[in-house]
Amino acid sequence: MASARTSEIGSVFDAECTCGGETMRVRVLSISSDGCLAEAERDWREDFDFLRLDLPDGVVANGRVVRREGRLARIMFFGQIHPLVIAGWQRHAT
Repeated sequence: MASARTSEIGSVFDAECTCGGETMRVRVLSISSDGCLAEAERDWREDFDFLRLDLPDGVVANGRVVRREGRLARIMFFGQIHPLVIAGWQRHAT
C-alpha cells in the first residue's frame, strides 16, 4: 500500500462525517492516503477517537481527529486509501 509519506492532494470536495452521535457536512480541503484536513460547518467540539467519513464514490474511511482548531480538523485514517482512488476524486473538486 502507500507509504506514510504519500503527498496530499489539495482538492476541495464535500463529504459527510459521523462522530459523537451526529452527522455533519464537511469540506475536505486536502487528502492523502493516511488522512485529511476537513472543515466543518461549525467548530469541532472535541478530538473524536472514532469517526466515519463518507467520501465520494461510496468510499468510507474510519479515523480519528488528531488536531482541531475551530472549524478545521486534521483526521488520521485507520488504514489507508489507495492513491489511485484519491487521484480519481479530482473530478469532484471545486
